[in-house]
Amino acid sequence: MVLVTGGSGLVGAHILLKLIGESSGFIKAIYRNEQSLQKTKTIFGFYGREADFNKIEWVKADILDIFSLDDALVGAESIIHAAGLVSFDSKEKKLLKKINIQGTANLVNAALCSKIKKIVFISSVAALGENKHKELITEDDNWEKTETTSTYSISKHYAENEVWRASAEGMDVAILNPSTIIGPGDWKEGSPALFRRIKEGLNYYTSGSNGFVGVEDVASLAIKLLHSDIVNQRFIANGENLSFRRLFEAIAESINVNSPSKKALKWQGKVVLFFEQLTSALSNKKSVLTKDTLEAAYSNKSYDNSKSIVQLNHQYQNIFEAIKQTGSTFLRHH
Repeated sequence: MVLVTGGSGLVGAHILLKLIGESSGFIKAIYRNEQSLQKTKTIFGFYGREADFNKIEWVKADILDIFSLDDALVGAESIIHAAGLVSFDSKEKKLLKKINIQGTANLVNAALCSKIKKIVFISSVAALGENKHKELITEDDNWEKTETTSTYSISKHYAENEVWRASAEGMDVAILNPSTIIGPGDWKEGSPALFRRIKEGLNYYTSGSNGFVGVEDVASLAIKLLHSDIVNQRFIANGENLSFRRLFEAIAESINVNSPSKKALKWQGKVVLFFEQLTSALSNKKSVLTKDTLEAAYSNKSYDNSKSIVQLNHQYQNIFEAIKQTGSTFLRHH
């Protein structure tokens, strides 16, 4: 039996969908509350697979509650750990570290006690180093903390250390490092929110670039790692490297609106950031733009996916097709 954490998230829900479609074995997933369950049902509904939701054994648990994890792991042989917090809000720095680092440590400890055979951890390219020669970033680039390193990056790096600790104690582990994930999910947060914001009239793009990957590729690679003999290795999951301008154009095309046409200079972004932070402080609401997201918007990063193609025999979905499919889902259900 495989246990999936983070089943209400973009990646976790798609992993569950793919596991149900490919496996005849038992699948168990943890949920924190009824609201998180509803998010999973919504994503299943995007594909007309509401009935498959009941094929999963759902267990109420929280990765911050070690006692609930012990109960959730009963009968499980392997784990895909997709639970975690993605945030670049300075107000959530402590929570980010607590969930991503301590939560992963709790899961690893419970897994070691339960004699789990293998853990596949869904990490992020944020936990990888930067290639100082401006070449493609690979799995071998060493992570270093700098003045511009985000708290999210720090939390994922130290979460990975907890997984490597499990390896040192005899458990088989594998880590998947996705770039920015494209797919239908909660349209209010993460990359799915880009579709909503562009639909609402976002008219600016920035000069940066990044890697992007379809959520179905991430789910497929996670399951391949789970069932393979590959252990103690990491793999980048990246469909294509794109400029943010090209990404925004593709999203706009997928939802039948005009693409953002104005280039926002960095000094303009800093002005907007000042007022965003002021508004956030006065209203006690999350800031849409943060120091970390501003830095990312103007940085240029590209990722090498050749290891996953060669060693996992994976053929990536065309990223523009993934964007088109996500846009179509947005229009049908938003």
